[in-house]
Amino acid sequence: FLALLMGLSLVTVAEAARVLRRAPHRLGVFCLVLGGGQAAAALLWGGALLLVPGRAGELVLGDVWHSAAQLIVPVTLGVAGAGLGTGAAAGLRALGAARRSLRSQLFASVCYVVGGLGGAVVAGTAGSAWGVAAATGCGSAVWWLHLRSALRERRPLNPIPEVRTT
Repeated sequence: FLALLMGLSLVTVAEAARVLRRAPHRLGVFCLVLGGGQAAAALLWGGALLLVPGRAGELVLGDVWHSAAQLIVPVTLGVAGAGLGTGAAAGLRALGAARRSLRSQLFASVCYVVGGLGGAVVAGTAGSAWGVAAATGCGSAVWWLHLRSALRERRPLNPIPEVRTT
């Protein structure tokens, strides 16, 4: 599912740029729908996995099903957080806000490493999964804060209407 989200991110920047050209005032809503849709799809995917009966899981994954089943919730939340962040990332990239995009990516990457490794030290595999879930949530929040700031910078605070005199 994460690979699908990554593939979508290749197309979403071009689509966000198209929205920016045609209706710049709709870019924020487009990004919210895009990220929210991806997060919702990830949550549905995780919910479906939670409904898989134990015997069916064992049939597909064998002996590792019981260990893997414990990771469904944190991995689902991590993928949902990543999906939510891709909407804001597409918006920032469409705006050409390279510095904001770089800062957001660096922050998200540091969170990912610290959350994943820190969680692993504290609670093993499950702790790492929960740490990554928290990291993607924090990273997503930073992406959205930067997008909001970039959209505000692009919009004039008090637009002065054009007055023509003849």
